[in-house]
Amino acid sequence: MTAAARGVYLGEAGSENSLGMEAELAEANALAGKVAIISGSGKNIGKAIAGGARPRRRGEFVVNGRGDRAIIDETAKEIRAARRRAMPYLA
Repeated sequence: MTAAARGVYLGEAGSENSLGMEAELAEANALAGKVAIISGSGKNIGKAIAGGARPRRRGEFVVNGRGDRAIIDETAKEIRAARRRAMPYLA
């Protein structure tokens, strides 16, 4: 369903503003109805990716790490605090 069909006004067709908003909506909905597995999400780059995903993206997340259950539990808790579903999984 397009943004226009949902009643979202995006400005004049083809304008810079409407194209930017359409791209933003597409990015936000890219994971809608899907599950993203974020490996190494307990720390460093994996945690940064998980942190960037939680406020903007729809979808569900599996946060994966190895060796330290508390770290991946914390990452999952942060994602849940942003009203996203997350499941920690220790490899």
